[in-house]
Formats: sequence, structure tokens, C-alpha cells
Amino acid sequence: MIEFPEMQEQLKKTIFTYNDRMKRFTKSSIQRVEYFKNIGDDALHDIIYNLKIKMFKKGDILQSPGDNATSLFFLQDGVIEIFT
Repeated sequence: MIEFPEMQEQLKKTIFTYNDRMKRFTKSSIQRVEYFKNIGDDALHDIIYNLKIKMFKKGDILQSPGDNATSLFFLQDGVIEIFT
């Protein structure tokens, strides 16, 4: 339910034009994923604003062999080792 429909379009424009370093990184990362290459602006912003930032320490295991993939990670800073 939208309480203020007259403000919806203005809010949407403001969100779409907001452009800080983290949003640019996130948007660029998402658009490099083949599945999301041609995604529309509405869906792209839904993804951006629903992502959760997680921090890991050295030695943390993100996924073990045989695990089903349930997450998508974008590495902003640091190094990750991948064993196949």
C-alpha cells in the first residue's frame, strides 16, 4: 500500500540518481554478471538496495565443496582463494 502516491515518482528519481562510490561499485558488479546484463533499472535498484554487506576474516570459509550455491558475492576489497 502506498500512502503518498504523488511522492512515489519523485522518490524513485532521487534513488535512481543517487550515485556514491558504493552504489557505483555495486551496480558495476551486478551488471558484469551475465544473468543481470540486461536487467531494467527498477529491478537493478531492487537488487542494489536489498544486498547485505558481509565482512569476513582471513581463513573464513564462504562455501565448501559440494555445498549448493545460495549466495552471490561481490568482493569489494581483499583477496579470496578459490579451490576447485
